[in-house]
Amino acid sequence: MARRIRSLTRVVLTLAVAVFFLVPVARPAKACTAFLQTDLIAGKNYDWNLDQGLILVNKKGIAKRALLLNPAEKAAEWVSKYGSVSFNQYGREMPNGGMNEAGLVVETLMLPCTQNPSEDDRPAVTAWVQYQLDNSGTIDDVVASDKTIRISQGMPMPIHFFVADAQGQAAVVEFIEGKMVCHTGEQLPHKLITNDTCDQSLAYLAQYSGFGGSQEIRKSSRGSLDRFVIAADRLKAYQPDESRQAAIQYAFDTLAA
Repeated sequence: MARRIRSLTRVVLTLAVAVFFLVPVARPAKACTAFLQTDLIAGKNYDWNLDQGLILVNKKGIAKRALLLNPAEKAAEWVSKYGSVSFNQYGREMPNGGMNEAGLVVETLMLPCTQNPSEDDRPAVTAWVQYQLDNSGTIDDVVASDKTIRISQGMPMPIHFFVADAQGQAAVVEFIEGKMVCHTGEQLPHKLITNDTCDQSLAYLAQYSGFGGSQEIRKSSRGSLDRFVIAADRLKAYQPDESRQAAIQYAFDTLAA
């Protein structure tokens, strides 16, 4: 089994399952933050309206067909290549995030400006996270999948994705104006995201001391852009420790901050 990323999640969540399909797009986003601290430690805050969920084991070698809300779309079909563990609130195959046996982590965060692709020749999936956990072992696999499948335009929530793999790569995947926009490598100098686009977040960060600007970091603010700055500052300050427990504690402290 490949090296695994230790995925840390703090959950503050409260509603019934069916509400997921009824929440208006204009509803204010809650506070989510996801980051990759080291090659093996990823962290995520998930603050939402639901307070319960399930940890599910998803087996490999299972034939699947995408569940779509728009019956006119062509559903993607596949056989799961990897087993995974996921956190689910809306039913099996509809995870909020998870990690597969190749060490790939995929997490969801709200992004109100999301515009998913229009219908085309590619088959569609609503559960984009589960598709990636089933089929992708690396960031490169995730990016390449856009050529063969697309996220359904009927996806009821506007979200973007934080992805990390066992090679220490990270990516932010967004759907802007109907196209996949992926930041990774040099385009993602800080391996994290909150609830604004990657471009907006990096531009905001550049105003602050230590990142090219002169403004002092406002550590009391919990707005999306300020959370991005706080997390970036903590990741920059992180000093690797031989103690795995110390590294994990630093990640939890970042989530608390």
